[in-house]
Amino acid sequence: QWKPFNVSSKNSTEWIVEQSANDIEGGGKNSFVNSTYKSWEECEAMCKANGTCNAWTWHDKNTGTKWAYKCVFRYDGVWKPKAENDHVSGYKKVTSPRNIYVADLPEVAAVPGLRE
Repeated sequence: QWKPFNVSSKNSTEWIVEQSANDIEGGGKNSFVNSTYKSWEECEAMCKANGTCNAWTWHDKNTGTKWAYKCVFRYDGVWKPKAENDHVSGYKKVTSPRNIYVADLPEVAAVPGLRE
């Protein structure tokens, strides 16, 4: 008889944050400057609250006058950050539901390579 082992019925969502990462380069028309925020946490919160944002990059004060504290959203689903100091970026990671079941099969001999 099959028994649930790791089963979920819904997608799960988590936000991944990377320091010294710039995901906006190359975004073109798929990115836009949302606003200016004093922290990357504020930028992330605004992206989460926006229905279409799936990645963001925040620029700290060391990026210069033009970009300091700017928060840029992406909404094309692309996550290809480049290592770049003075930036913090994050993206929405969606994991599909799991459907893993187990069964005791005493009549089946051990199979080499499988965990017991």
